[in-house]
Amino acid sequence: MATVDASVFVSLFNARDRQHGATIAWLREAVAAGEPLRAPVIALAEVAAAVAAGTGDRQLSQEVERQLRASPLFEFLPVALPLAERAAALAAEHQLRGSDALYFAVAETLGDRLVTLNPRQLQRSGHIVEAVRPRPTLAVSES
Repeated sequence: MATVDASVFVSLFNARDRQHGATIAWLREAVAAGEPLRAPVIALAEVAAAVAAGTGDRQLSQEVERQLRASPLFEFLPVALPLAERAAALAAEHQLRGSDALYFAVAETLGDRLVTLNPRQLQRSGHIVEAVRPRPTLAVSES
């Protein structure tokens, strides 16, 4: 089971991302294995912002967000007060950014590992949850 960070979604949609090949291969394996893939609903805004900032294309940004939201591969979880409170506690305890704390809170609450390309999350995961890069178990060429 995996909580997926917005950085992974951006890599999936950006063929020029250096991690794109590995991220696509990881996704294929996760889907084939029937692994639940979920994220807090804020991932949609984060992805839209990253695509818009990276391309300057508002229409593309909105289309990527729509495709992601409509995908049956991912479950986007609402941020209710108990989850927000847990994220706030994690943020204070571990000096995390708010959105990072929310991803950790989702993963912790669901017993997931956090799949991310975000160096801060990988570095800060420590005793909160397991955080891993999206790497397939099968060899993949980095093209």
